Amino acid sequence: MAKLIGYVLAVLGLLVVVLSLNSTKIKMLESVKPAYIMIVGIVLVILGVVLVISKGKETQAEEEVPIYKGKKIVGYRKQK
Repeated sequence: MAKLIGYVLAVLGLLVVVLSLNSTKIKMLESVKPAYIMIVGIVLVILGVVLVISKGKETQAEEEVPIYKGKKIVGYRKQK
């Protein structure tokens, strides 16, 4: 779930960066300097990328190990 949030934040950040380039066309953003809007967008992109990368490493660190019942393998579980 956190990985999905990371992707959403990154895309939202990219949209904010694009908005900063065209902020004069939007009435609500006319009073805010484009540099401030761009900084917010860049921070959102960085946050999203950090979430995606950090959650990606957690799933790679988990290893599937078999669950035995006697000599038969009945399933697998993830072990950190």
